[in-house]
Amino acid sequence: MQYTIKRKPVRIKVTPLERAIYTGNTKNYLYRTWQAIRERCHSTGHETYRHYGAKGIQISLDWYISFDKFYKDIVATIGERPAPVDGERFELDRINEKLGYNISNIQWLLKRENLAKRRFDKSGKTDATPPPTKDELRNSERELYKQIDEDAPF
Repeated sequence: MQYTIKRKPVRIKVTPLERAIYTGNTKNYLYRTWQAIRERCHSTGHETYRHYGAKGIQISLDWYISFDKFYKDIVATIGERPAPVDGERFELDRINEKLGYNISNIQWLLKRENLAKRRFDKSGKTDATPPPTKDELRNSERELYKQIDEDAPF
């Protein structure tokens, strides 16, 4: 014998701002950013969790719980996203890379400046020193051969 359980739909309390952003405009930059921050800091299955959540980088509890609070704090503290400069957009960035996402540790930064702050590991993924370019490898190889020729006893 099978039993079925009828459940009432669960209603989640959503602020008007969250509803407008979620239903009307999921392309909103801050909404997508908020979702991405939550994922990389708290979802162990996220591809970049090892660079954020695993290293203790967290989003403040108020922001984690409410997009409305996140949005209002960002706008009140550092303002809306600035207009692009020479076609390049601004991104939300942490001032101190060792601290989490909170009201005192955020700023708007041009994308190229934000990319310049990143560190890379051997595979080219973020986390250590940037991998050498082909030209740098060629130059270091030439320097090595030059040194060997100068030190050769024959």
